[in-house]
Amino acid sequence: MKISPTEIRKKQFRSALRGADLKEVREFLYEVATVLEGLETERELLNSKVSELEERATEFRQMEQVLTQTLEEAHETAERLRKSAEEDAERIKEQAKQEAETILSHAKEEFEGIKSAVRSLNGQRLAFLEEMETTLDSYRRILERLKKETLSDEAAN
Repeated sequence: MKISPTEIRKKQFRSALRGADLKEVREFLYEVATVLEGLETERELLNSKVSELEERATEFRQMEQVLTQTLEEAHETAERLRKSAEEDAERIKEQAKQEAETILSHAKEEFEGIKSAVRSLNGQRLAFLEEMETTLDSYRRILERLKKETLSDEAAN
């Protein structure tokens, strides 16, 4: 049964023999009504605070959901970026390896070409030296023959 402060203030009691002092009853009822009003006001304030806190709690739950979703999306994005970076790094590494192998292959071919050219030049040098030696021998024989002829012409004259 709900009793309001107004009902307490207006409550009437029948008179009875040896009953309570009506003035004291009225004062007590007035004090009880005043206390009840204060409690009702306090209850309304507390109910209002509870409503506010429930609204804030709902807002916080919604914010928590948004933050959780955002964190999950950020984590997924970071994971995709990491995976993409690893794939890019592997691809770049493979390309660099292929380029290095190509450069090394060309360098080996060029080195072999240079070695072949050096061997060829050494062969040409030897051939030239042998030809020069043969030519010099030939000139030496001619000189000796001319010298003998000159000596014999002088001896004959």
